[in-house]
Amino acid sequence: GMKAVAPRKIVAIKGSSWESLNFIARVSKEDAARKRQNVRIVSIGTAFAKQQIYDSLRQEPNADGTFPPGYIHNPMYEDVYFQGLCSEVRIIHENGSITCQRAFPRNEPLDLKVYNKGAAAILGVDHFTDVHWDRLERNFGISTKAMPVTPVVDSA
Repeated sequence: GMKAVAPRKIVAIKGSSWESLNFIARVSKEDAARKRQNVRIVSIGTAFAKQQIYDSLRQEPNADGTFPPGYIHNPMYEDVYFQGLCSEVRIIHENGSITCQRAFPRNEPLDLKVYNKGAAAILGVDHFTDVHWDRLERNFGISTKAMPVTPVVDSA
């Protein structure tokens, strides 16, 4: 495996169709990296990442106004963003392999979310506890008060 220990480290990542049970599917070997001026490439398990993202999108806020772990907070984007975020359908084949098929032509929001989650895994952010987040919020002067949940009303 690999973990970036400096916050400004540059890491080359790419999506991988190789099935993985983690965000980081594999890291290129040192001898392959020597051919690329010691740059190791981290392959992101895209099938795993996409499933994690879709599972997070299904979560509802808690009744008390708090959010469950992994809840995705979305700002007010236009519909085309959410169509791109939910643009692929997961297909499990008879041999057990998993592929994703596009249901909407533009999938950039989903790809970006996959790479961001992979980068978070490399930096260890995906294992942060409330203590880590509280420390970051204090360091940046961000209020830790819970923000109220605003219900979305469909006007159609």
